[in-house]
Amino acid sequence: EIELEHLQTELATSVRLHDILKSEIQRTQDSLPYLTHKVQDLELEAH
Repeated sequence: EIELEHLQTELATSVRLHDILKSEIQRTQDSLPYLTHKVQDLELEAH
């Protein structure tokens, strides 16, 4: 019984961490176009 509860807790934690990672990856992907544009602007300024 305790073993099962422990496994359920671990699973819930894993799912939560997975969701956090998914949203972090999405946030990073969403910011990529802006960052790419920013880098291109900086490269133009450097020349």
